[in-house]
Amino acid sequence: MGQRLLVRVDANPDIALGHLKRCLSLAEALRINGAEPVFLSLDDKSAKELLAGLNFPSGFIDTPVNTGDDADKTLSFMREKNLEAVIFDSYSVDAEYLARFSGKKFKVICIDDLADRPLPCDMVINGGLGAEKLNYDAPRKLLGIDYCILSRPFWEPSISKGNADVRNILITMGGIDHYGLSERSMRMLDELPGAFSITVIIGPYYENMKEIEDTAGDIEKDVELVRGRNDLYPYMKKCDMAVSAGGFTLYELATLRKPVIGISLWENQYRNVNELDKKGAILGLNYSDGASFDNELTSSVRRLFSDISLRNTMAEKAGMLFDGQGAMRAAGEIRKFLEHG
Repeated sequence: MGQRLLVRVDANPDIALGHLKRCLSLAEALRINGAEPVFLSLDDKSAKELLAGLNFPSGFIDTPVNTGDDADKTLSFMREKNLEAVIFDSYSVDAEYLARFSGKKFKVICIDDLADRPLPCDMVINGGLGAEKLNYDAPRKLLGIDYCILSRPFWEPSISKGNADVRNILITMGGIDHYGLSERSMRMLDELPGAFSITVIIGPYYENMKEIEDTAGDIEKDVELVRGRNDLYPYMKKCDMAVSAGGFTLYELATLRKPVIGISLWENQYRNVNELDKKGAILGLNYSDGASFDNELTSSVRRLFSDISLRNTMAEKAGMLFDGQGAMRAAGEIRKFLEHG
């Protein structure tokens, strides 16, 4: 029997599905490496559906990470399941919380993006571009894009040659579209020439469905609205360019060598977007309220759409950065740590 470990991660309308999806990808790699991951998550409909689809043992509780009696419930779950280690993926984790687990002699691993607080754990994983420059105190550090944890279809992606003309543009804003950027982007794209189609990914927590549907019906371009799909690989592979929020979807699109306008919507997305922009792999924007942002987005959309040389250059630079193997590398290091300490 392989090493058994807990993955403690939540999904909900505030944080969407990104953390859970990342942990599921790592868990698949851990399973291939002989470990036995068990999930404990906040009781959430979308989280349950996602976990059920990959057949991992899982439990659900009514308290988010580091809220109320979550630590006691998590410790009780670990003892009940005879688990020896725990992976946390949450910005709510802090030093006081982690001490509850390390003090019980559990091996503690943290997945992080921000490096904005002490994380006294045994191993920290940050697979973001430039993460190797960040300051972590953990004795074992897996930092930088060599450890970028992507969904399984991107581990060995099929790379298609880009089209000279843009035939399809993808819009994806993550699990929730707080700022209505799906419909705003559609209207901008509708003003471009040509007969290309638009694909809009609808996240599980979207509150602007009516606005998206109304816009899709109003504009001239053909629009496909994609709901209820956790595997976005086919839609990413199909597109010739994309407008995307700044989460790990950017890294997945880069792995497929797709030209992208990436938008940082939250603090945890800022480094992704700006580091990829510096490398010339995307056109990066930082979201702000007001007409100035719409003007910036419109300008970027028109520039990327009209310049095939720019699209080809971005695709080439993106492809040089990512090989898709980060989840397997991280899982291999975790396995060695669990076996040998």
